[in-house]
Amino acid sequence: MRRWLVVLFATALCFATVTKKAFPIDGQSKKGEGSVFTDRVLIAVSGDIRSVLGPQGKNIAVSTGGDAIAVIYGDPTTDPNDYMEIYVAYSLDGGASWTIYGPHSAELRRIYPGVDGSPDFDVNPGELYSEWQESPNGYATGDLKCMIEENVPSAPSFSSPVSMNNASGDVMCPWLGSIAVNPEDPFWVVTSAWSYLNNGNQAIYFWVSEDGGYTWSDSIMGVPPIDANGCSGHMRFGSNNYLFYTYQDLKSIGGFDVVYPYYIESTDGGYTWNSPTALPDVPMINAENAQFWWHELDCEVIDDEIWLVNNDINQVFPDSGGFWCFHGTGGPGSWSWDVFDINDYIVDIVIGDTSYYFEPMQYGSVCHDPVSGMIAVTFEAYYEKICIPTNDTILGGYHVGTIYSINNGSSWVVSGPLSEPDIGQQLINWNATETAHLLVNDGYIWAYTVWIEDVTFNTYFERARVIPGIAEASSEMINFQYSVQPNIMTDHCQVVFNMATGDHVSVRLFDETGRLVKQGIEQRFDAGNHAVQIQTADLAAGIYFVVLETDHTRESRKVIKVK
Repeated sequence: MRRWLVVLFATALCFATVTKKAFPIDGQSKKGEGSVFTDRVLIAVSGDIRSVLGPQGKNIAVSTGGDAIAVIYGDPTTDPNDYMEIYVAYSLDGGASWTIYGPHSAELRRIYPGVDGSPDFDVNPGELYSEWQESPNGYATGDLKCMIEENVPSAPSFSSPVSMNNASGDVMCPWLGSIAVNPEDPFWVVTSAWSYLNNGNQAIYFWVSEDGGYTWSDSIMGVPPIDANGCSGHMRFGSNNYLFYTYQDLKSIGGFDVVYPYYIESTDGGYTWNSPTALPDVPMINAENAQFWWHELDCEVIDDEIWLVNNDINQVFPDSGGFWCFHGTGGPGSWSWDVFDINDYIVDIVIGDTSYYFEPMQYGSVCHDPVSGMIAVTFEAYYEKICIPTNDTILGGYHVGTIYSINNGSSWVVSGPLSEPDIGQQLINWNATETAHLLVNDGYIWAYTVWIEDVTFNTYFERARVIPGIAEASSEMINFQYSVQPNIMTDHCQVVFNMATGDHVSVRLFDETGRLVKQGIEQRFDAGNHAVQIQTADLAAGIYFVVLETDHTRESRKVIKVK
């Protein structure tokens, strides 16, 4: 009941607005209080959560090394109907202080902004781009615009925003845009939008620029008209002009029309696209309650493999949904997919007399570190710290959580929250959480996040170290962690476990009737991280249970075998 009430409250606040006025001026500097670097810094007040929230999944860009950060957002106006203007915030010291530039637009009702650039945008002029939707109150017309940072952030010079061809006026109402920059040619930029309202035909269009955003192609239909309950989404470049785009349309699952993730691909940088393909089905016991919302969608192309995250917002209903990560291997037109339910890897962590608990809720993002190969999935999480003897909740609320993999998804580790959960800190209901494309590696690995607190609409930047569990921040070890990956398997699954002390371990696989079908292993393991693989190619499709037993505990995990 607690979770359901929390989500109802958060959902209601998602669509609130404010009319108070902030007065930033061009080049105004804002600095976090405290030390030279503070991990949590107030950037500005925003119009509402949609002032940073877009289906593109990212409104924050970070340079290699993490010194330069760019954030695009909507600053509130006094107009109760058109209550946002476009601003860009820069930090050149890793987030310790911020300089605000704008406005770059008229007063608008909806903007859904995004930002993308090369990892070297801090030293190379013209390699950072911002895009946004311009929708005044009433939505009778609209526009999709792109703006170029023509100089390095230390001497910012913005181009005049350029409208996408055939997107404005009464041709279409561009909605929920996205932007992607080619990593092999940072002057090759692609934007997209859904022709949604008024004269829109419900199709998804793309625009390509090969000169750094100064001139653009005409509109290119990539996705034929989709259902009005669907939405446009997010795109990312790979190598050799490959472009992956994910969006949502209706799909029949279990006899119900479910809003579900699809994708299309381009091998010529956005000019032509293949036919839409749905992502693999995920288990949904109550498909009638499933709802994959537009702000839950994010993707990355990492080493020419696809990583995509999308969650069922109605996971608060028992057994109705999950928080899904899709990993595609192979190549364009012939991807093979591993599917992970992130919920299966979240464990309660016991340290001393305290239980640390958090569960993914929404706003999933995918990010990576090209140096270590770490891939992280971040999300808004409900977090609690509970005293075991008294069952008192010491701290509760929304925070940024993550799981990460350093072996390309073969195993996943739960990190400590990416927002500081210290006792006495102000409790914050998080909303519109977005994490930068790149993790920052300076010997440690950091996640850079921007988020809006959903009552005052304060926009904050937060830097947090991605660490292997809360235990690394403690002198005490985690007692026990256990997961099975992937939980939707074809020819094998891997049992991953961590022990604080050595113990005898038995791993077995049972079918739905309780019949033992595989004996994984039975032996003593020393303290530390371990993995045991179970081959399942010879098993029939169906539901199975992996049971891990030690001298002190017994744990069971459900897995699904598919052909």
